[in-house]
Amino acid sequence: MNIRALEIRDIEKLREIHEKYFKEEFPFPDFLNGYICACVVEKDSKIICAGGVRTITELIAITDKSQMPRDRVRGLRRLLEASIYFSTKTGHDHLHTFSQGDIWINQLTKAGFMPCNGTALYI
Repeated sequence: MNIRALEIRDIEKLREIHEKYFKEEFPFPDFLNGYICACVVEKDSKIICAGGVRTITELIAITDKSQMPRDRVRGLRRLLEASIYFSTKTGHDHLHTFSQGDIWINQLTKAGFMPCNGTALYI
């Protein structure tokens, strides 16, 4: 197997693969824009897989749980407004956060966050 940089000529074949196997899971990625790198793994000149690395924005928040619940929720909303603004200004189309606990997940959902497709993993 060989790994190489993704090239424009690969896009048509990748679209076919995406359409066949992944169209219901996620939109076709624009590997040529907004990615740090994008690579193709091939064997006998046939694409086995391709992928790329892009940056994402992640909101990390610390909340004083001794404060009144209403103030904590309002504070979270203000923090979200600022975070969305700055994420947009840096060219990102998503803002991620990882929450533990049903109360905050509920508040984040009310504020517009949605569950991600798939399971969040990290390395």
